[in-house]
Amino acid sequence: MEARSSIFFATAPLGARTLAPRERPVWTPANGAFQIELRAPGEIAADLDAWQALAARALEPAPFAEPEMLLPALQHLSEGRQAALLLVWQQAGHARLLRGLFPVVMPRLPIAPGEVRLWRPPGFPLAPALLDRDQPGPVLEAVFAFCAARGARCSSFVFSGVATRGALAATVKGGRRRSELLALPVLWAASVAPAAQAAPAACPRSAEKIVRARSPAQIRDAVESFLVLEAREAKARGAMALIEDAGAASFIRTMTRQLARRGQCRVETLRRDGGTSAATVLLDGPDALWLWRGAGRDDALGLLAEAAAAEAMRAGKRLILSPDVHFTRATAEALALEPLAVADLLVSTRTGLSPSAAVTRLKTRIDRRLRAVASGGLQRLMRA
Repeated sequence: MEARSSIFFATAPLGARTLAPRERPVWTPANGAFQIELRAPGEIAADLDAWQALAARALEPAPFAEPEMLLPALQHLSEGRQAALLLVWQQAGHARLLRGLFPVVMPRLPIAPGEVRLWRPPGFPLAPALLDRDQPGPVLEAVFAFCAARGARCSSFVFSGVATRGALAATVKGGRRRSELLALPVLWAASVAPAAQAAPAACPRSAEKIVRARSPAQIRDAVESFLVLEAREAKARGAMALIEDAGAASFIRTMTRQLARRGQCRVETLRRDGGTSAATVLLDGPDALWLWRGAGRDDALGLLAEAAAAEAMRAGKRLILSPDVHFTRATAEALALEPLAVADLLVSTRTGLSPSAAVTRLKTRIDRRLRAVASGGLQRLMRA
């Protein structure tokens, strides 16, 4: 007697307790230099070491693409259910090296021209993409060839949230395929502490105290305080709080504790008059200190930002403020704000002229224009 035992309705004898390991489909370009596969986030556990090694030799620092950050997002955020990991492997002697990692959302329509989209969830200021610095061009060419081989529905590839002056953008634009930058609706601004400028001094008053949580246990308690403070502000604005979204709250809790184990995350709170007046979540990258989340009064947040800027200067790094953190004009001037242009990068997956890619570009421009108009109308309505 037989029974169906898989989503592909393969048959297996009743009573069989084990299944043979499922072979993952692997695509190899014509030159045979790489192997490309798509995996669900739950299938990457055995290759976390390879992921970490790739992050250490990435073309440009990508803190939002490291496994402690990206994997919890894929697992907990609702949007992550639609995403897969596109992995680029290369055989180097007896070793198998991971040369590229991209979370992607594949198009669903089987025939219509479409785009493969790099998945960038809310709260990720930059693209969570990893590209090996040794062979960035050939790896990207293999990715685009893989997409092109899947037909017109994958005629374009969209890198969402690329620093326009970064190494990733330069590598893509320097390839053989047509590409164009699509400006985001709102220019993202970064707070950069120039090395030549003296760091701003943070001077809490006698009734104020900055408390820094660094260990996983301390982070756990501090994140709860941050979520409560953020929920209070969201209620005052009439917005949805992070803690009201079970997936978003689980992501923040998991991600911060995992990064804390590597010494790459901390939560700073400003205590004033026996209570917490502001809290910030800081991510420590190799070249920058990210002020990733913040909640509290503007003046209190400004004091925490100045303290973070002073620490970044001492470490020879720049302080970058995520767009979700808002400060007063006085704080912006004190921190010497400089713009960091971020855009979406649309690339044709085929060389030469591609009618399918042209259709996708036109559709993308129309969609963006409609979203910008709708967003502007909503903002005007809220101000009325």
